[in-house]
Amino acid sequence: MGNPEEADAVKAEELDAPPPYSEVDNLAPSPDPAPPQGEPSSSASAPSASNPVPVTPIYTKFPPTLNAYYQKKVTRTFHLGATGDKPLFAVKVHTGLTSNPEVELFDGPGDTAPLLAAARRDSVRWLNTNVMLPASPRSGLPASTEPMKVEWSWGKSGTHRFSVEVDAGAASGKPTWRREAFEWRPSRGSEVRELASRWSTGWKLVRLESRPEGASGGERAQGFGGVTSDGKEIVAVWAHNTSWSMTKRFKMEFMGSGASGMLGERWEIMAVVTALRLWYLDSEQGF
Repeated sequence: MGNPEEADAVKAEELDAPPPYSEVDNLAPSPDPAPPQGEPSSSASAPSASNPVPVTPIYTKFPPTLNAYYQKKVTRTFHLGATGDKPLFAVKVHTGLTSNPEVELFDGPGDTAPLLAAARRDSVRWLNTNVMLPASPRSGLPASTEPMKVEWSWGKSGTHRFSVEVDAGAASGKPTWRREAFEWRPSRGSEVRELASRWSTGWKLVRLESRPEGASGGERAQGFGGVTSDGKEIVAVWAHNTSWSMTKRFKMEFMGSGASGMLGERWEIMAVVTALRLWYLDSEQGF
């Protein structure tokens, strides 16, 4: 879970389990087996005529796909993980009149693990959200409170927009932080249907300041995957579970640059905790 000591403990208990986190080499695949969870790869691709420059592996905080699993007992805490029998992160929710954040995300399978992020409604506009991000020893970024604001357009459903630091230097191994804007948009599109089922509803996270090479508005209808109708990259999507499962509630998937690790750990945490906040809002409205 990003901590080498925790990673070693998990490795000792579950030798046969695949690592929940990955080190992604986007430029040159490595034939070596994946490193233990939460640890950087020990080597990059060797220089050659076709690949003269060693490639720095890119750290990812979360696995590409996350499922939310309720526990069978009555509790405010549920888990995120690739499978139900290997919980990776705990989520604690608070409802009603409370001074606690509505959503808390922990860096481990229990609510005694370090806090990764917390989200609470704005005191003036309850659909707006304030996200509390602790200082990150890995990135060196300080603690901050990031607003996620509802944006309304005539004839369209509300979207939720936030800005956060992304790592512009991830591929070089030299973190270079800049702020970018992202927007959660409600969706019944192909990305949501492929993630869950044809009847599912959900949200897609759009990177507002990028346009994938060769993409233009309207290409989604022609099968240009991971791109919105206005030509923006989709970097994550989540969908409500429509099956009869009483424990599996929703599913989230990182896409494109969001799945590569190139946007950085803080962006990944912000994407997950804002998705949880939207799930909370949808749950309040009976979805």
